[in-house]
Amino acid sequence: MIHFQKYEFSCSWITQALMPNYWGSALRGGLGKWLKKVTCVLRHTKCRDCPIRNSCAHGYIFETESIKPSSKQTINARPHPIVLQLPYPTTFSTNEGDSFSFSIILIDMAQNFLPHIIYSLTKLGKEDGIGAKAKQGFGRFEITSIKTDELIIYEKGNGDLTLPESSKTLDISNSNKAPVSNIEVHFLTPLRVKYKGKFQNRISFQLLLRTALRRISSLETFYGNGEPELDHSNLIYKAYEVDIQSEELKWQEVPRYSSRQKQKMMIGGVVGKVQYHGELEQFLPFLKYCEAVHLGKQTFFGLGKIQLENKENH
Repeated sequence: MIHFQKYEFSCSWITQALMPNYWGSALRGGLGKWLKKVTCVLRHTKCRDCPIRNSCAHGYIFETESIKPSSKQTINARPHPIVLQLPYPTTFSTNEGDSFSFSIILIDMAQNFLPHIIYSLTKLGKEDGIGAKAKQGFGRFEITSIKTDELIIYEKGNGDLTLPESSKTLDISNSNKAPVSNIEVHFLTPLRVKYKGKFQNRISFQLLLRTALRRISSLETFYGNGEPELDHSNLIYKAYEVDIQSEELKWQEVPRYSSRQKQKMMIGGVVGKVQYHGELEQFLPFLKYCEAVHLGKQTFFGLGKIQLENKENH
């Protein structure tokens, strides 16, 4: 079981913006830049060598350490305790004065750094902006309000931040024992999944389950009560019995600029939907878990967002 909270940021443009279809990379990069500026106290020490890395907002959220996998697990790094959720594709108006929104999911101790994140995004919006021609003054924005569920925790003009009294929890217990034989999975942002060293453009159910189990194991190992005791081999064996009824998938490239590698990169994945048929009820807890926190690669950027639709009565 992990603790998490989703925060919805409502913003407005101070200047006109020129936004790409997906801007998760730009938002992540800008947040990282400012979070380091406002929280780093040992500026001449590399993050990986910093003795207070895990008590620093930037270090804890961005600089996840690598580990040596044990014989019982294959996880080789602590997952980022943050997920961005942005509208995709970008269809909102980007003229001066127009509004837009995005959400940030914070997991475990990352919730403690919400004030640092808000301040960093405020600086990003007013001083740097996002999108094309930001250096020429485009893409400046301001945060007008922040809410979690229906609770408004911050409003422009009022400097107070009201933190929620408790956070949500995610676990893999199955409270619904009713048979489910048809579900449709919508891949709302590109899902990047590798199998046998290659990115996949067709998502069989066993591949989807493998990806979900890996995401769950990773998060629970570092932010929950330890890796769940699941019979992975048996679950994956049973997943082979689930068929694809229909699929509408396409590969969608998402460009990003890597400040570390000083070059443009593509982080594409599949978007669309797949309808699966079989004995699905035993797998739903794993998929619902990942529905909340995404799955696959680059979840920090907001990739791998899925939505489940029960097609039982369709």
